[in-house]
Amino acid sequence: MSTQIAVNIRPHLVSFLFKELEGETKAEYKSKKVKLARVTKRSSLGQLLYIFKARAYNEAASKKVTNYNIFLSVDAEDPKQNQATINQRINITHSQLFLLDEDVKFINNYLEGLFRLSLVNFVKGYVKHDTSSEKNNKRMYSYISTAIHEFMLDHNLYDTETDPEALRRLYYREVKKNHLLHRFQIPISTQIKHFAML
Repeated sequence: MSTQIAVNIRPHLVSFLFKELEGETKAEYKSKKVKLARVTKRSSLGQLLYIFKARAYNEAASKKVTNYNIFLSVDAEDPKQNQATINQRINITHSQLFLLDEDVKFINNYLEGLFRLSLVNFVKGYVKHDTSSEKNNKRMYSYISTAIHEFMLDHNLYDTETDPEALRRLYYREVKKNHLLHRFQIPISTQIKHFAML
């Protein structure tokens, strides 16, 4: 039997989402930043949340929600403290969203897919830009490693449990399949050594 749990986002996705989601930085103190990213009910993520809330409660409860918000908190000194939750807004009241455990897992897998898609596109673009006619394997490896390094710097991933070597393997595995969106067609394991996902 499914249980309802709070919608928390996997820690390694928090700094990625902090950079990529449009929103207002609400607070900055010491090494910590807090951001609020609004998710409208008409967006693809908003529609998923609406459906999942209807499954967990009922459609009437879903209709009362004005919008959803993703609260993101990143800590430059201690990235293990990074966290993100999804809240619902009903009129002027905010409360943490609770959904069925399998739906929370689905949301995290969906966001994981976006993370991987961004990584692959970033590396492909970087490599394509920096390689001309020289395509020997040693040089390509260097370009790919540099691109992953830049992606990790850009998204503050070095102090998380994300391993650059795991991302490099992930990149090679994804491009070998020749279809960028294949992970949205078939189930793909989210378990990679040193790239832990719950």
